[in-house]
Order: sequence, then structure tokens, then C-alpha cells
Amino acid sequence: MTKTPAKSCKIPIIIIIIIIIIIIIMFLNVDLNEDQWLQASLPVADGRLGIRSAQMLASSAFLASAATTLTLQKSILPSNIKSVPDQSVASAEIAWEALSSSPMPSSSKQHIQKAWHKLMATKHASLLQSKSPVRCGQSQTSGSIN
Repeated sequence: MTKTPAKSCKIPIIIIIIIIIIIIIMFLNVDLNEDQWLQASLPVADGRLGIRSAQMLASSAFLASAATTLTLQKSILPSNIKSVPDQSVASAEIAWEALSSSPMPSSSKQHIQKAWHKLMATKHASLLQSKSPVRCGQSQTSGSIN
């Protein structure tokens, strides 16, 4: 069976995120506020830096893995265990929904990690677009991204 990312990780995800942000700030020699970090963590395909957040990826990667192995689990586990719902999947779904504020991908796409992450990235991109240009790192005069 798969393990819940939060339970298998010895270092809290928030510590890892802070370390990554500090390294990026030091490497690029820039200060990133919360909105700028969110913007940088959006996919490259959306014209962003694509610096993936462990917090954003953990639940989507786990849920895609769980969906991928579900058929195998059902084929090898005894029938009395098959009927027991996997609580780690339920808690990961709750975490994912809290971060994404989106419905889960269709059952035919739940095995694809990108399907989970795309929904979350879309939500975060719309959140950034709803904020004023100054708070999102755009210049009011030029409209360019800083």
C-alpha cells in the first residue's frame, strides 16, 4: 500500500518549503512575498518559473499514486481488507481539496498526477489574477511582471 506523504516524511513540509524559498531568495538575490512565491510556483507552461512547492505536490502525487495502484491492491489483498477504506487516501483528499478549493479530477484521470496539480495551479493562478496588479508583482505603468 502507499503511505501518506505527511506521515512518511520526517521533516515537516513547511520546513522544506521555507528552506527552498530561502535558497531561491539567496540565489536570485530577490525578496519574494507570498504572492510572488505563489506566482513562481505556477507551471512553466503558464509562463511562470515552475518552482514546484512540496506542499502543493505532496497530496496530488500521493493521490495519483494511490489511484494507479488501486487495481493492483484490489487484486492482491484479501477480500476482508479490500472493503476497508484507506484512511490515508481520505486524509490526502481533504488536504488536496483544502489547498486547491477544486473538485477532484474525474475518475478516468485520477491516476495522472498532472491532472491533480493542474486543477490546483489553475485555482492559484485565478487567485493571483483576482488580486491587484501591484500585489501580484506587476508594475501599474508597464503591466510587465517583475
